[in-house]
Formats: sequence, structure tokens, C-alpha cells
Amino acid sequence: ANRPLSMVWNLPAALFRDPLTAHYVLHGTYLSLTGVLVFLLVRRLAPERVVLAWMAGAFAATWAPADLLRLDSVQMLAYSGFMVGVLASHLLLLAGWSRRRWWVVASACVLALVTVRGYEGVLPLLLGGPLLLAWLARPRPRWTWVLPWYGALAAGGLQMLGAPAETVAYQAAFESDLNPLHVAGRLLQHYGFELLPLIQTPRTRLAAAAAIPSLALFWVAFTVLFRRDARAVDRRCDAAAMVVGLVVAGLG
Repeated sequence: ANRPLSMVWNLPAALFRDPLTAHYVLHGTYLSLTGVLVFLLVRRLAPERVVLAWMAGAFAATWAPADLLRLDSVQMLAYSGFMVGVLASHLLLLAGWSRRRWWVVASACVLALVTVRGYEGVLPLLLGGPLLLAWLARPRPRWTWVLPWYGALAAGGLQMLGAPAETVAYQAAFESDLNPLHVAGRLLQHYGFELLPLIQTPRTRLAAAAAIPSLALFWVAFTVLFRRDARAVDRRCDAAAMVVGLVVAGLG
């Protein structure tokens, strides 16, 4: 499917004798790293909001209530790896920008290119990466540093578009229906996939024994971090940010 690097994130599984167990462990590791990387990103963008960073990381690692396919560690391992690649490249971009380390920015560009050539679906997320730089108060943006980032993404996109038609048959099977009413309907449907489990999930499922240790660990960490977060919470600002977050998440 014109994805020459699609199996990069599966490579560590080759080091183990039991490939099924290796995929299981790697998939869980990648999902956990997703939460850690989101936590680090928010901490860099809003260093005073410790609880916000913790909540963002926890949601990113665990919130996929209607996606039962996520439990298929063999098939979904690559996709959890792609998300790690997206988030890690963003974090490297922010770190390189903040410290004026060109080699860190270069590493971010290489990782972004590798991720795009593994799965073209990450391209929109990566295109928006430099927008995160606007949140950094210091140093002021020097947009020439962003050119290598977009150059790497352009190289990946051109390689994808320039492939022979027979190699992109998989992607061509999905035709776009851009009727505004149909798009709005699908958008509402996706909101339902994500939000309805909050009120529709039976309590008996929430009381499963396997969930209790995770919930206990979450609340202990949340309590500790909440006490450390000395910032006075601006309820109106937080409410507005939540609305914006819901809209952006839906568009994503």
C-alpha cells in the first residue's frame, strides 16, 4: 500500500522467541508511551498546569471506549507505534526549538518522515505540529527552523502521491463523501462513539476487579499532583478550553 516503513514499529518483536507475547507487550508499551509523551508535551506547553498534563496523558493512553479493535495487539501494534512517532517527533521539535539545538530539530524531522512513510494518515497531525510552537513564550519563533519540518513532510507526501496507481489501491478504495450534511452526520456519530460510553457503560463493567488497581493508582497520583498544582484555577478559562478541545477533538 505504498507504506515501505509500515513495519518499523514491529521490529522489536523480532527479538523475542514468542512473537505473540512480544506484540502484546509492545502494544501495551506504545499505548503507555502515548500517555507519557502527551504528559511531557503539555508540561512543556503549560508548565504550571501539572494536573492538566496528568489528565491529558491519562486520557490519551486509555480513552478509546468504542474501539474494540484496539485490543488486537498484533494488528494494531503498528498504529500505536505511529502515534508514538507523531508525539515523539512533536516533543523533539519543541525541545529543539526551545534549546536552539538544530540536531534535535533534525531528529524530529527524520522521525516525522519515517512515520509518514509508515502510514499516511498521520500527515494532518504532523502538519499542525509547528502550531504548538506558538504556545511557547520563549524563545520567540524563528520560522526558518520550521522549513526543514515541512520539507520532510513534503518529501513524504510527494513519495506517497508519486507512487504508481497499483501500489495505492488500498487507499483508493475509500472515496470521500464531502456532502456537508453527510459530513456533519458522521461527525456527530463519532462524538457519540467517544462520549456516549460516559453515560451508557453499565456500572458492573466499571466494577471489574481488573480495573480497581488502575483506578487506585490513578487517584493516588492525581491527589499527589493536585496538591502540587498551586495555580489558582480560572474556571471560565478552563470551561472555554474544554469547549475548544471538544471541537478540535471532533475535527481530528
